[in-house]
Amino acid sequence: SDLVQQHLHGTEISPVLPLHLPPQYTAIVKWILNDVQDDDIREELKMNYKSIYYLESMHGTKSEYTRHVKIEVLNRREYESLLNSGKVNLMGDTFDICRRCGGDRTNIQAHKSCIVKCHHCGGEHEATSYKCPLISDFRRELIRQLKNHPERLPPQVQLFIPSDYRNKKDGARTIFSSRRYDGGPYQNSVNQNYYDRNDSQAWPSLVPVITTNTTSVSTQSELNEKIKTLAKRLEDVKKSHEAEKEIIDLKYKNHIAAMNQAWLLMEQGHEIQ
Repeated sequence: SDLVQQHLHGTEISPVLPLHLPPQYTAIVKWILNDVQDDDIREELKMNYKSIYYLESMHGTKSEYTRHVKIEVLNRREYESLLNSGKVNLMGDTFDICRRCGGDRTNIQAHKSCIVKCHHCGGEHEATSYKCPLISDFRRELIRQLKNHPERLPPQVQLFIPSDYRNKKDGARTIFSSRRYDGGPYQNSVNQNYYDRNDSQAWPSLVPVITTNTTSVSTQSELNEKIKTLAKRLEDVKKSHEAEKEIIDLKYKNHIAAMNQAWLLMEQGHEIQ
């Protein structure tokens, strides 16, 4: 409100401020604990970013433990500083750790040739390596959950199962969604989540992926029917051709027989004379 004029040509005005700023001044802070209220976040952020205009939790992003928060910043420099920092400190201190040794990475030069040691299990590998038991157990549990609930995968998506995580009993190599867009409950749930442009807090629904299995089967059956119809027509033409050929052959034989009989009668007439 300090940036908007309160008087114009000697007349006092009361401008109506916008509810939200353009997307160019909007940022999203992810994975905020649900225990931290929006007011606490606003007070904490205003210590470093004085021009915060609006802040709210984003609908549809709240999980059991965390959520995303949308913030709008008036000052362009503060907005760019917020984006370039890559992270926001809330209710505590944060520092970068080295993925090779797990130590404080404030001094980058000291970690160019540090000893490789996982900060999860202490093994001789990086913290993000699949050799780590914690990472391996996480992947195994994730694959198990997806195998038990394949409907959580998007339609037409197949997930390859590494050989170390396959079940020898079923021998499955991939996980694919059992959900198919056929106009059933999935279509109804998508249609209900319509996008209202007048609602500033609404999120546009993603266009559902339409499977072509039903369409391809219907097209194949139509082609089969056309092929059968053409084959039947060809068979009828062939029979008609054979019948006409038999009639022509019969007429030819009758014609030859009549000519032979007339020829004999003529020879007998010459002999009598």
